[in-house]
Amino acid sequence: MNLIKSKSDINPMVYLAYIFIFIILVFQIEIWKQAIWLFSFLAVVLYKHRKLLQSIFKRVRPFLFFLPVMILLYMLFSVILVESASWRMEIFYTALVSGGKLLVMVIAMSVFLELIDPSDLMDAFRFLWSRTGLKWRWVEDFFQLIYLTLRFFPTFQEEVNNNRNFKKALGLPEPTGKIEMIKQTALYLPNLINNSMHRATNLGLAMEVRGYGKVIPRGIAKSYSLRFIDFVALIVLFVFSLEFFLLA
Repeated sequence: MNLIKSKSDINPMVYLAYIFIFIILVFQIEIWKQAIWLFSFLAVVLYKHRKLLQSIFKRVRPFLFFLPVMILLYMLFSVILVESASWRMEIFYTALVSGGKLLVMVIAMSVFLELIDPSDLMDAFRFLWSRTGLKWRWVEDFFQLIYLTLRFFPTFQEEVNNNRNFKKALGLPEPTGKIEMIKQTALYLPNLINNSMHRATNLGLAMEVRGYGKVIPRGIAKSYSLRFIDFVALIVLFVFSLEFFLLA
């Protein structure tokens, strides 16, 4: 298997470790000092990558609309079903804290998705698998399925946009709102799905003709070995986690 050096500064697996540990720590918060410590870390990351704030906000925006509705409904049912005023206050506090933790988790995941290309993360997993020396066909098929899935959604979105631009070029009336846009898209959605199925069939035939599965492991994998900067990042993660528990 040929190896090509990764262009990323930090190993995607290290980024994955960061988000995994951060989410665990979010749900381990017991006192306000720990919450401030995590929020400060997240604020520093957002400031460092402030150019991505607009993209991050687009990912978080649906949750910002969903979260208040969820908390209000939870509180409404609590008021109806719970008679004790003290229990109501406890439920309100728990709902607000839980909602805040979910919001921080969503923001952290949005930052992670903006910083890491899913294809790079899959390449890192594939590189680790190649180091085991195991030659299992079903694992290679799983990696290929993920790669094709990651390519499917951008292609599908591009077809939707091309259809919309084609109608605009013909001078056809454009939908006035999101609901109308969804209704209009739903009309030609079955045709787009059918075209995608035909494309997938042709792609599968082309892969078989080119000998897919005859050589395992197949293709080219990037080299994602841990470097000095990765070890430094892991040390920072360890110190950050240790300080979190020392604040308790």
